[in-house]
Amino acid sequence: DAIIQTGDILDDDAGHKEAEEFAGGVERLNEFGTVYYVEGNHGNKAASSALTNQTSDAEFEHISQEGTHMEDDEQIMLCGLDEGGSLRVVIDRPHPIADVEIGVFHENLKEEGDGLSVSDVDTETGWDVYIVGHYHKASEFDHREVDTDSGESLTLYTGSVDGISKSKSYSTWYDQDPSVWEIKVLDGTVECTRHSLVPKIKQSR
Repeated sequence: DAIIQTGDILDDDAGHKEAEEFAGGVERLNEFGTVYYVEGNHGNKAASSALTNQTSDAEFEHISQEGTHMEDDEQIMLCGLDEGGSLRVVIDRPHPIADVEIGVFHENLKEEGDGLSVSDVDTETGWDVYIVGHYHKASEFDHREVDTDSGESLTLYTGSVDGISKSKSYSTWYDQDPSVWEIKVLDGTVECTRHSLVPKIKQSR
């Protein structure tokens, strides 16, 4: 098992306290597996440095552009793209081959940057799953699965975990249905299921 974080770990005004709180969260998550991550467009150097120090003994691994094999399963490969990274570099670089290949991006895949879309990347890499951060609006499906031998791919926009989208299509934060997503890889099939965080967030507010 593993946890994938798609960027924006800390906000722009975060300090040592927030870094310490997140590090504590990583430690708890490590009970279930390694936490893999890419860098986002928010945060600051001081808090990031503090987080690095506080997670030095944790299973907290940056996903490289070249490809990172999951620790407990060499047949699953993650390929990461931090905010501001080049999709073209990711596509053109040789990368490890695995039974299931997952792209983890914190990058606009529509108009900015390289001007490449998910479909462009899919055409050139043939990866099985694309997990995209940055957007506050999440994918609208609750469950989806693909056969890894079919040539099809699954694209997931994770959305915000705390309902901060400013889209006018939402009247309240919980209309956004902030969620975590469970991805299962079983016998050549990738399944993705939404788990809503609304009940837990309502309890804490």
